[in-house]
Amino acid sequence: MNQPTIPGVSKGVRPKRGQIVAQLAEIIRRMALGDIGPGAMAAELRELADALESKGPAAEPVGPKSQEMLDAWGRIFSYWQKAAGKDRAKKTSDRRQKVIARMRAGYSEAAIRRAIDGCVSDEWHAEKGKVELVYICRNDSTLEGFIDKAGGMPDAGERLVPDEVTERLEALEAKAMEALERGDDDRYGALQQQIARIQRDGE
Repeated sequence: MNQPTIPGVSKGVRPKRGQIVAQLAEIIRRMALGDIGPGAMAAELRELADALESKGPAAEPVGPKSQEMLDAWGRIFSYWQKAAGKDRAKKTSDRRQKVIARMRAGYSEAAIRRAIDGCVSDEWHAEKGKVELVYICRNDSTLEGFIDKAGGMPDAGERLVPDEVTERLEALEAKAMEALERGDDDRYGALQQQIARIQRDGE
């Protein structure tokens, strides 16, 4: 398992006082800007403590790349608030972690925004209130399923979907949600891809 690190400190090397202070200052700055709440701040302080003790999950250094992701996370959160009608929603550590996890997996800010569009524009998800950012960014396959849904949006209004296709989609959506509730991410992802193909091709 990778050991946690802090900026400018090699693994196995005890950090200097100035490096610790700089990391603490960065956490406090983000708290002041509203990028993280008290709970997330506490979690990051625990990660820093783990880094100093060389244990726990790998802590991401706050370098240029990390700061770029944090900036993108803020923009994505604001976009989701407006798209999902969640103006009063707060920036939470679980939302931030899921969004940044998808960016670390290689998905761009634009791709995540498109997934948000795909989720909130889907009638079933909108009616069920399944538009939570954590849910959209749950894992790679979930995100890709919503990106596929967004890709089918332009011609959705022009295509008449036969009743039997609608019924099939509803049945698949129900199975997908059952898989999600069981924690079967692979099954959920496969069903979402099947749903996206049917919506795109109409068969």
